[in-house]
Amino acid sequence: MTLHKNVNGEASNLKNFYRLELSKAYHNSNSLSYFDIMSIIAKSFNTPLRERDRVTNYGKSSTYLIITSNFDSNKLIFDYFKTYSMFSSKLLDFNDWGTI
Repeated sequence: MTLHKNVNGEASNLKNFYRLELSKAYHNSNSLSYFDIMSIIAKSFNTPLRERDRVTNYGKSSTYLIITSNFDSNKLIFDYFKTYSMFSSKLLDFNDWGTI
């Protein structure tokens, strides 16, 4: 979720989104990719599949990225996780996200 402020410092726009980011390659494999499954997920939630390459203190990383940013896509995510609930802290994160 992001909160934008106007020039007076007052909250003016609240944007709720969901982001799924996953390494491009299976762990310790340069030949096997997550492209197919991430493409299916992106299509299911009506959002584009993006790629991101970046350099951090830990080295270079290449990832696939799915971001929902509109009501329809967020509703699909919400309905999916209500049907197929998660466990541990992921469930708590979803409950926080889903109540906004």
